[in-house]
Amino acid sequence: MYMDIKITHQFLATSTPKQGFWAQELLKGVSTLGQLERNLQKIAFPKDPKDLNGFNPLSDVLGDGWEFFNEIFLKTYSYMSEIDFSEITVCPPGTIGIDMHGLGRTLKKKTEQSKYMGVGKEPWINDLRAGENMRLERFLAQSQNIWGVDIDATDSMIVVTNARGLDYFTEDELLFGKVTCINREIIEFQVNDNSAFWEHARECTMQSNPLIKF
Repeated sequence: MYMDIKITHQFLATSTPKQGFWAQELLKGVSTLGQLERNLQKIAFPKDPKDLNGFNPLSDVLGDGWEFFNEIFLKTYSYMSEIDFSEITVCPPGTIGIDMHGLGRTLKKKTEQSKYMGVGKEPWINDLRAGENMRLERFLAQSQNIWGVDIDATDSMIVVTNARGLDYFTEDELLFGKVTCINREIIEFQVNDNSAFWEHARECTMQSNPLIKF
């Protein structure tokens, strides 16, 4: 049903002695976005914090794990009008402001930023708001000034989040209505109880890292 895709995000190969490959633990037995979130939280906050082997639970697990899933999701549904994202490249660690870049249908440059809201913050009823922990203004500035996104474009920057969406101030005032939000509702519509998608995700993960088995 879906075309094979190559997954490149560093989360694919991240492992710890106690928890094994995190990509494997993240996708194991998953059939909904909610289950994915619960797996991600379990990896990030094990009963014994020493099991993380020094990794940061927020940036290395929640952040990177969400970006890893987003790579699969965006490459799988790149043809959707809301996404329209091809030749997707994951940015290396430490890149400021954006997580992925590529091209749109008209060959205009496009960028993506992944934003994960922890389950304890009830992402199903809350919106993202730019602030100290969600510095979305950097996404706009870096996309336009460093990555060549057209300053007048309203369809060349994508935020992918498990939250309900972007709050009105962030979307309209801070980001000037130029950012498309792939929110929880859109993601759930495509992946919840979609066995074909999750089997595809696991298959692509195994092909991209042959050491992972489901």
